[in-house]
Amino acid sequence: MKVLRLVRSVYAMALATALAGLAHAQAFSSGSTGVDGVLDVTTDHTLAARPNGTFHFTSINVRPGATLRFARHEANPPIHLLATKDVVIEGTVDISGSIGTDLVGGQGGSGGFDGGHPGIAGKPPGAGHGPGGGGPGEANSTAAGAGGASYATIPSQSLSIHRGAIHGSDLLLPLLGGSGGGGQPQSGGTGGGGAILIASTLGITVPTGGVIRANPGIGGAAWGYGSGGAIRLVAPRVSGSGTLDVTAVGLGGDGRIRVDLVNRDDLALNFNPGTPGTLVVGSLMTVFPPVSSQLDIVAVGAQRFAPGTRTSVFVNLPAGTSANQQVELQARDFNQILPVTVALIPDSGPASFYQATLDNTSVNPVNQKVNVSLPANILVRVMAWTR
Repeated sequence: MKVLRLVRSVYAMALATALAGLAHAQAFSSGSTGVDGVLDVTTDHTLAARPNGTFHFTSINVRPGATLRFARHEANPPIHLLATKDVVIEGTVDISGSIGTDLVGGQGGSGGFDGGHPGIAGKPPGAGHGPGGGGPGEANSTAAGAGGASYATIPSQSLSIHRGAIHGSDLLLPLLGGSGGGGQPQSGGTGGGGAILIASTLGITVPTGGVIRANPGIGGAAWGYGSGGAIRLVAPRVSGSGTLDVTAVGLGGDGRIRVDLVNRDDLALNFNPGTPGTLVVGSLMTVFPPVSSQLDIVAVGAQRFAPGTRTSVFVNLPAGTSANQQVELQARDFNQILPVTVALIPDSGPASFYQATLDNTSVNPVNQKVNVSLPANILVRVMAWTR
């Protein structure tokens, strides 16, 4: 069995139950060390990729007419912009996904998931990646059409039976982007919107004209849209009447927005969509999960991987190899009975899913093997997430 360690990302979507004792926010700190200095974006600018996606600024300013984007690292982490002083977004912060082409599915924004590949050389198209990924299908609006991805909502304008499933938590802890849309015979699905957290020890202002967006790739393919991503703001004060946008124009599901603050007096932001299930305004004044729970794929067949290595597993079984293989999972510091989904997402054809339950109440870490069936002679991405 040939295993290509291209990019390995294992996404733990459950939060351990240790939120009750969190300190309230009068002594809130964003966690920024300030080592990256001042970020002052006066013209369009792309921040260089980082393996952990975290930036430690003193202050952040995005000026009117300027757009801040993010290069995607192969580990594809969500983006955390931390500041010791004020954050002011007068221009645009954009962590959206991209559209698919006739050769590949669209990339998700940082922290989001890719769209499924198109059908090439007579092969069927592939499924969108991520927990809410859309299934492959035709380029039409019937039940056989390529499925749009879901996140906080399902695609409202899609008739396809291949739509993804609603998933995730409105806590946005841990932070997770949108899923990818299903591929079509002549076009890849669009990538899901990315995931971004902006935290300031003092305050965040998004005045009129300012925009933070985490949309899927929009345009190109008529079907197989990704879902919107995730935006979270954390600061003692959040003000302004700018816009936070995680919509997916109906052909994909909308993403999630969360604003955590102490003083709501100046909160007048426009939330798009801002509907129940997509928006939470709260006072959970913590940036990172208080418990570093970790779910890893530690083996596929005979190949083993070190826990905590945040790259994806891609497997290509040579022709004639038995399809019966095992994926070994390891769960650490969840301290609960943990339901898990293992997903096999081939470049061509539908994804397959396997359910497992790991008992992490008394054994830590706990390992468990899951029997799967891998198609031969095709590249397959192996993923795992909690349910």
